[in-house]
Amino acid sequence: MFKFNKLSTLSLVSLSVMISLQHECNKVMIAEDYLENPPPKLDFALAANKEFFEGFDHLDYKWWKTSAANLKQFQIEMVDCIHFSLSHLLQHITRHEQTLQEGSELFHQHLTKDLENFIGNFEELQESIENEINSGSETLESFILGSMEAHQSSFVAGSCLQRTAIAVAMAQLSGMSLDELVNAYIAKNTLNIFRTTHGYKDGSYIKDWFGVEDNVTIENYLAANDMSQPDAIPALNAHLEAVYATVVVHKLNQYYRGAY
Repeated sequence: MFKFNKLSTLSLVSLSVMISLQHECNKVMIAEDYLENPPPKLDFALAANKEFFEGFDHLDYKWWKTSAANLKQFQIEMVDCIHFSLSHLLQHITRHEQTLQEGSELFHQHLTKDLENFIGNFEELQESIENEINSGSETLESFILGSMEAHQSSFVAGSCLQRTAIAVAMAQLSGMSLDELVNAYIAKNTLNIFRTTHGYKDGSYIKDWFGVEDNVTIENYLAANDMSQPDAIPALNAHLEAVYATVVVHKLNQYYRGAY
């Protein structure tokens, strides 16, 4: 029998880790001084909105073609929404001349309130939604799709706080625990840095790893590894390096077979 996991709010420790990692990631992906001297076109809100709408692609809304929902990839899109929303927050912290700790603590207070309000509203409807899913008159995927549609205006027009709260809530509603969300966030941050240091900006990076996007490698890695361990990031980096080396060799072999 289907039952939703208990929804929760992020701890200050988890949120602070995520914000700190995001700052380090942005310094690699954008520039060391990206906050003081933002490059042209740097629009974290727009990027977050794009990721939010990419989430729809994994919810099987296209009635005009045969497709299937993929909640795991939907969850990765929500993690990407948080990536850009926290980047937007970092700009806000800089503008208000706060330290990273001060900004994180204040943001956590407001985020907790927003998530608690969301959870309270959801809990009023939880039993009826679970009954609909168990009776077959509703599916989890269609419920998530409806929830995304209901919150899309608030996400697009909202602040970095509202975007983060909605993305965290949607990830949990789709079956992701908070621990899984934080682990996925750390892993995706690691992948983003890996992409950048392996030619993502100049277009030389190979994103297709044996017929699937590199995101899928992260999904598989998370299923078997705990990102809360002290050596989690170096271990993931080593794994990415090893797999990517085989991807490069495979692409070279394909090229030479085609050339001759």
